[in-house]
Amino acid sequence: MKTFNFFEPYLEKSYKKLVIFISFGIGVLLLIYPLINIYQISRMEKEVTVINHRVDTPEEIVLTQEMQKEIKRLDNTLRDLKKLDILTKEKDIVNDFLVYTICNNVPESLFFKSFHITSENVQIEGVSKNKIAIAQFKHSLEKIIYFQNIYIPSISEGKDGYTFTLFFHIGDDNKDEAN
Repeated sequence: MKTFNFFEPYLEKSYKKLVIFISFGIGVLLLIYPLINIYQISRMEKEVTVINHRVDTPEEIVLTQEMQKEIKRLDNTLRDLKKLDILTKEKDIVNDFLVYTICNNVPESLFFKSFHITSENVQIEGVSKNKIAIAQFKHSLEKIIYFQNIYIPSISEGKDGYTFTLFFHIGDDNKDEAN
């Protein structure tokens, strides 16, 4: 006698329908994808021809040449400005470092009344309790290679002490002679 299994239709898996559905989907994609690519390629070719026609007009050629001339002019200006910046940095002698260098060499018994700095020269007027402090100050400035031609044109005695004036040149004379 034969036994009946009422769940048998649910146990069998039907791969045929799934395989047909998947192969149909792949076939449709294989047909649609090249058509989309052909459409995009033709659209891009049309855009390229429109842009080429626009660029090849005499007005655009003249405009392009003018822009290139302007770019060259701006490049030359930029190059000149960079050279000027380098020269300015080389000549930038008067800065905080100069003031700190001078102030660090001042003896205890020496005081400044006035301090004038130009691009190449410094003039210091001051008061000291003794001549030795003035001489020490001059000697300590002579040790600094960027201070040249240091001289004291006048020292006079007053009720506050000795009043003096000191001049010197800023810069490296060796570098100036090389140029």
